[in-house]
Amino acid sequence: MEFAAGRICLLLMASCIAVNAECDDSSALFQPKSICPAEPFGVEAVPAPSESECVLRCTLSSGCRQSVYLTDSRACYSLPHAAVAAACSPGMIARGKLSPATPPDLLSLSFSMQIVLLYNFRKSYKNLANSCEFPAEPVGIAEQNSIDGVRLQGSSSSHVKVSTPGFYKYFNYGQKFSLFFQGKFGMNFSSKCFGAFVDVTRNDMYSSTFHADIQGRISTKVFFPTGDVLFRHYTSNNALDVGSVQRVESVGINFDGLDFATHLNGATVARQTWGGSPRKSSGSLYTIHDTLLIGNCMRNGIEPFDGWLQCWALLTGNLDTSQFDELRNLCNSP
Repeated sequence: MEFAAGRICLLLMASCIAVNAECDDSSALFQPKSICPAEPFGVEAVPAPSESECVLRCTLSSGCRQSVYLTDSRACYSLPHAAVAAACSPGMIARGKLSPATPPDLLSLSFSMQIVLLYNFRKSYKNLANSCEFPAEPVGIAEQNSIDGVRLQGSSSSHVKVSTPGFYKYFNYGQKFSLFFQGKFGMNFSSKCFGAFVDVTRNDMYSSTFHADIQGRISTKVFFPTGDVLFRHYTSNNALDVGSVQRVESVGINFDGLDFATHLNGATVARQTWGGSPRKSSGSLYTIHDTLLIGNCMRNGIEPFDGWLQCWALLTGNLDTSQFDELRNLCNSP
């Protein structure tokens, strides 16, 4: 009886939803996944008589991005983000939720369900992973075109801003994530900020940064909200040509839970230095990833980006070289 009553309520709720079609979760697309999150899932299970009803529950929840159904126990989980682990266990069915406005070329990517943020600034400021969430906001930008993207002026008042509340969940120590950047620029014998999750409440004390240093080396420093490790930092070998000639450069960063790796223009770059620091207090830092500034790291010694910004992405899990190539091809498509 409880299953039947719950199902009737869910169907009534679904029939009453009337919002903008592009952002209407009741018409969301669901993509089956061959990889599943690891247990425990961090959310409470809800009983459901079938996997289709579990999907329906996720459909009706604006905070659900992935449904997981366990056939043996008939337990349904609605996860707030697309978690990635390994092959699905027997009896586990996972489906990723996509916006009805998700571009078809995005669906063709082998890792589409891992994408949290994806911007193609040659086309718009929308988040292609879900156009209803995390829109980008241009700050001090006067130029945009379909060939080069948006022009950042190399000043702290020229960048792209994204409000990202609750993004600490993507940066827990031991958790895998990937970053991607593409732009057209020259190094000009200066550093270049590709993006930063800035700690606006503590004068940027715990800001996580992604940039090229003055020698053209790719450098990343990430603070973790909880755990025994406070931060990890990494610098690649020399990678970008130092000079004033503008080139289109694409940079991918993988964090495998312990260490970083860089992919530059389709090739893996050797690591030069890395390090980190243990956490000295028990305090949690749940708000340090709530604001993303693309092109402005808010750090002394890291210059704001001066050049054309084309694409930027954050993904769960790690990408291999061929998958970073898929992102580059998507970014370069008309």
